Amino acid sequence: MLLLILVLLKMLLLKKHILILFSILLSISLHSQNKIDSTKVFKSLEEALKKPNEVFHLKLTRKKYTEFPEGIFLLKNLRTLDLSKNKLTNVPLQIKNLTHLEELKLNKNKFKVFPLTVCFITQLKKLSINQNNLVAIPYQIGNLTELVYLDLWSNELDEFPDELKKLTKLKEFDLRLISLSELQQKKLYQLLPKTKIHMSNTCNCAN
Repeated sequence: MLLLILVLLKMLLLKKHILILFSILLSISLHSQNKIDSTKVFKSLEEALKKPNEVFHLKLTRKKYTEFPEGIFLLKNLRTLDLSKNKLTNVPLQIKNLTHLEELKLNKNKFKVFPLTVCFITQLKKLSINQNNLVAIPYQIGNLTELVYLDLWSNELDEFPDELKKLTKLKEFDLRLISLSELQQKKLYQLLPKTKIHMSNTCNCAN
């Protein structure tokens, strides 16, 4: 009789362990199914808006946008945004509400004036507005103290504010294909002594 009781106890313990193991495996499986892919790059705003809280990277290039798509402001977890090769001329102030945005690309659009609203995205780390028609950088650029990369090559830039010196974390600044005098280049090196600045050969702009 004692032997039978011991056997039954072992069976009960084994059953209990099996149930615990099954519960753990089920939990892992459900977690895996519900896990959000933070590396996925959405290439359609319509698709992104179906699961707005799961969108971290959005690439909307060559969409022929003339106005900034307001649906983007619903993507509160957005980290990178690429709106290159469109026809944008401005960026709404609401972009400052994308408090997780770290990288913004506005290359090859129709900007004639540096989008001032971008300077309110204070956590921004990478900014690219190359191949536009910008003529000046606003002094508010000094707000972007987290910037490590700034790409403005192939614009018409002629004015560089002293506030650039506030970008102490800036590692790389691309100003190629922009006609800059020797004096302008010297000023930039003085403002950003620790930054790798890419510039084309100096011009005789004063002549």
